[in-house]
Amino acid sequence: VSTIIMGPTPYIREHNPTRCLIKKTNCTYNTSKDTSERNLNKLFLRINELIESKNNVKHFNSYKFLCPRDSSNCYSYNKDRDLLIFRDDMHLSKEGSKTLLKDFNDFLKNWYPFYANIK
Repeated sequence: VSTIIMGPTPYIREHNPTRCLIKKTNCTYNTSKDTSERNLNKLFLRINELIESKNNVKHFNSYKFLCPRDSSNCYSYNKDRDLLIFRDDMHLSKEGSKTLLKDFNDFLKNWYPFYANIK
């Protein structure tokens, strides 16, 4: 039996993403601020320690796929793509979830080779 830890996802305090969609205006959140305020580096360290101690635990870090490390500000709503990534302060929209699909499938194929054969 294997365990997959999913997350975390960003927590958006600055604005309501749905309002950004309605107003058709770009909205971003500050990843450094979010990481610091929620002490996510400590969380990632703890997750890594768990993974190192248990060979049946893997971590799908959705945060890094939603907002790459080289970006200090990431979209909760992207006007140019008309893409609502979050439906509120911490929940992905249906479209936002779909942005993770390829990366999650790649993750599964990498850690669970039998998954590559499932159609």
